[in-house]
Amino acid sequence: MNSAEEKSVEEKLESPYEKEVILPSKGMFYKGALPEGKVRIRPVSVQEEKLLAGNSGNRLELADKVLQRCIVSKCPPLSDLLMTDKFYLLLVLRSLSYGATYGFTLSCGNCKFEFSHSIQLPEGLQLKVATEGDVEPFEVELPLCKKKVSLRFLRGTDEQEIENFVKTLPDAGKEEGDPGYAFRLSRFIDKIEGKEVDPIDKLQFCEKLIGMDSQKIRKTVVEKESGPILTVSAKCPNCQTLIRSLLPLTNEFFPSPTA
Repeated sequence: MNSAEEKSVEEKLESPYEKEVILPSKGMFYKGALPEGKVRIRPVSVQEEKLLAGNSGNRLELADKVLQRCIVSKCPPLSDLLMTDKFYLLLVLRSLSYGATYGFTLSCGNCKFEFSHSIQLPEGLQLKVATEGDVEPFEVELPLCKKKVSLRFLRGTDEQEIENFVKTLPDAGKEEGDPGYAFRLSRFIDKIEGKEVDPIDKLQFCEKLIGMDSQKIRKTVVEKESGPILTVSAKCPNCQTLIRSLLPLTNEFFPSPTA
């Protein structure tokens, strides 16, 4: 069988399982590179499972590699995609490849009871879709310092820059909380008082912000950005307390293949 015939057979095998996905952003923030936000993906195959099985590195990095291989339509690089769009694609890919049911463990903050819970992906998560009035960047005045900052959405490149920044910190593993918090906040900033600002100055600006101002940045971005809302709710079976938690990302999101 020649290569053209092999490709034809492969396409016939994959075609029934492919899925067209409309991204939450509807492609509005890619300067025409992704009309209507439509991306076509195929499910994970044995070839991608080999990648997952043979690598014990960062699972999210592996998920990116798998997703890139499973996109079968014209699409900007993952580094250019909004992080919210990319994660939505991962949710759909997981559902398409291994089924919609995703199980994980939750812990009750009231009685400390741990229990199993599951949702359907991506339908079990609320989805916010971009509208025609949405623009980027968008300006907001901070309530305490009275500075006007223009904000933008984070892309895959920002995700990598944040990870690289944390790696450069000498005490990153010992520091309490999120060592990349201020740097991540700075990546949302496009301009300050209408002026371009270099990354170091943005970081220093964010490190000095009072809570009310930093909260304004975070809340404004959340209000403006499209994508899945990663909050899950469940009632504790032990004490009946309603629990709200961020969706846990475990190894079962993309199950590790076993012999």
